[in-house]
Amino acid sequence: MFGKRRSFVFAVFLTALFTSSCIKNINDDIPKTEPKLVINGIINPDSIFKVNISKTVHVFENETQQNLPFIQGAVVKVFKDGEFLFNLDEGNNGYYLKSGFYPSRAHIYKVEVEKAGYTTISAETGLPDFIPVNDFDTTIRITTDYGYPETVIDCKLQYHDPAGVENYYRLDCFVSYTDNDGVTFVERQYVYVDDANSHLYDKDYSYLLWSDVLNDGNDVTVDFNTYVYFYPDENSGMNSDSVELTYTVFLSTMSEDYYKYDKTRSLYYENGGSSDPFTEPVLIYTNVDNGYGIFGGAGSDTISFKYLYEIQK
Repeated sequence: MFGKRRSFVFAVFLTALFTSSCIKNINDDIPKTEPKLVINGIINPDSIFKVNISKTVHVFENETQQNLPFIQGAVVKVFKDGEFLFNLDEGNNGYYLKSGFYPSRAHIYKVEVEKAGYTTISAETGLPDFIPVNDFDTTIRITTDYGYPETVIDCKLQYHDPAGVENYYRLDCFVSYTDNDGVTFVERQYVYVDDANSHLYDKDYSYLLWSDVLNDGNDVTVDFNTYVYFYPDENSGMNSDSVELTYTVFLSTMSEDYYKYDKTRSLYYENGGSSDPFTEPVLIYTNVDNGYGIFGGAGSDTISFKYLYEIQK
């Protein structure tokens, strides 16, 4: 018995020895490249001109409060149809903006970023045409698909897609309520489509994303649903028997660059992002010359409706 145990322990020791000798720190094999500047900004006619400027970070570089990727002291130039307009003013956390200036359609805007120690980067975009919601309707139903009753709001949104033009769309939904102290809370509301229609969308979970490749020039109906959930903020002081929930649906038209970025970024995270090294790699689209990120355009039409939620006590 004793001899057999010694052999077993020795075998384990040899296995551990040979295994440990094969371990190598892969950090040593990944060369550090010079960081590049990153632009992240989506302009629309209802918001002031604003972009965020940051830098790339090495995969093994830890972000700390003293090592945030946001860029300070950059010169961010804005051009309109090739002519210089102004420099953006620096804000907090890498944001650069111009108060009082709202971009308009039928123009091309270019952003150029200069920062000592980095290669100058640039990107340009325009605002897509405004496409309105022609009709919107809701139906309330109760479902027990998961073994307990839940309230579902079925929504039907209709619009007309202009013919002969490549259009790109995104649909978002948010829910808001006001507590007894007059403080308003806003949260993203997940939207879903039936499995039979999921192939029509590039993304169909937290929001919908699609192009007009199957509906060019047609009247389009988007059927989706959302669940009624209400989890009041612990500091909201809600003490009434009911609360009025306001749902706001955004139908956004997107520039082609913004659509491609959103589509590939969603696919990247659906495949596990950087946390799963064994998945098929996905390159996130960028339209930034000499850098990374996205500078795109969008415009939205909105529809709002209300639902009176009975608070369970």
